[in-house]
Amino acid sequence: MGFMDTIKGLFGKASGAAGDAASKASGAAGSAASKAGEAAGGVAGKAGDAASKATGAAGKATGVATGAATGAAGAAAGAAGKATDAAGDAASKATGAAGGVGDKAGGVLGGITDKAGDLASKAGDIAGDVRETVGGVVEGAVDKAADVADSATKGKFTDKIDKVRDVADKIDGEEG
Repeated sequence: MGFMDTIKGLFGKASGAAGDAASKASGAAGSAASKAGEAAGGVAGKAGDAASKATGAAGKATGVATGAATGAAGAAAGAAGKATDAAGDAASKATGAAGGVGDKAGGVLGGITDKAGDLASKAGDIAGDVRETVGGVVEGAVDKAADVADSATKGKFTDKIDKVRDVADKIDGEEG
């Protein structure tokens, strides 16, 4: 078997190792996408819960304001002074209720914003983990192919094989 046949065989093995690495990378990327989807679904559910709570609180505030206005109108029929006091009390209660609703809505929205930030951070961590995993698989495949080539040529081309390995490391962003 000639030198060119040996090199072709080595490139075939390297190609197979690269295919294996690509398959593993694809699985890792799919897993990361699935985790990101799960996290996004959780945030969407919490946002729906928060919107439902805010709507309920707004309905209660409307009920309080409506009741107070009705009471004020009845008191106005009885005595003008009492009607003025009742209207003032009703306005104060409505303002307090609206302020409470605003505080609750702000707290809920702040919690959602915090959760979204946490999820973005987790997605970044997952992406970093995937990159490290894929980089390790590719580096391992390159090292294995270089070792096979060196062994097959019985060390005759070690210096050239090491140069190819160094080029692959530079492409990956690592030295040595």
